[in-house]
Amino acid sequence: QFPEFEPAQRDWQTHERLLLVAGLGNFMLPMPRHIQLARSLETMMHEGYVGRSPRTAAHVRTLQMLYDRQKAGVAFSATPHSQRTALSSALVGMSGMGKTVATRRRLSLIPPVIYHPDLRVWQIPYLHIETPHDGASAKGLAHAILRKVDSLIPDGNYYEKYALRGKPGVETLLNHAARVLHLHFVGLLVVDEVQNLENSPKNKQALMSLLVSASNDLGVPILFIGTNKARRVLTLDFRQARRATGHGQEYWDRLAKGSAERPDEWEDFIN
Repeated sequence: QFPEFEPAQRDWQTHERLLLVAGLGNFMLPMPRHIQLARSLETMMHEGYVGRSPRTAAHVRTLQMLYDRQKAGVAFSATPHSQRTALSSALVGMSGMGKTVATRRRLSLIPPVIYHPDLRVWQIPYLHIETPHDGASAKGLAHAILRKVDSLIPDGNYYEKYALRGKPGVETLLNHAARVLHLHFVGLLVVDEVQNLENSPKNKQALMSLLVSASNDLGVPILFIGTNKARRVLTLDFRQARRATGHGQEYWDRLAKGSAERPDEWEDFIN
């Protein structure tokens, strides 16, 4: 995506030309890293939908599992619910490298919600939320999921139904959020600003472990996005790193600089 430009703008007055500089913020040059991210997102979504079909016994079993755990007062299992490889991945890099923008651009090519009239099902291919600022609020995470779904589903009203009525506990609220994800067949959960987990005054792994367990239980792939601070959270221990980034962790560093003979990303971008 190139900024709008007319040669006559070169003769504009200085204060007018300075305003045009802001247009560079919309400039987008696809690079190998963007292509790799796009392919990774597509692969995760396709793999995540394997074995997840509406009106099937497996679909009902998952709903029953969530109901049983709600009665037991627990949110998600500590071990994978299925035997397949974890579908979570991570995109980490310096601030301002365009991680979130690139992810949103790729996902914008997919309808945010799809209605299947034959099944009377609203499908949400992807859901993009941010980690709570304090890094430890599981309730804040559930609220973010319910609000986001409400913004996509006509007359969803899940936030009012599950979060405002009564005083639900954290485990109950998380089970409600998980049920909503399952009912609407969310294909990919993008969890942004993972570095906020560093702000947690207690266990920095708690919220991430909860998310990964939810991914395993529901079969919903998760993409964690964060700055360099997120690397410390993702690699606090080997087991946590393996579970959080089952599909690998991609790191976006500064644009690589080459030479006149062998140009690299930086030269391509400047040209």
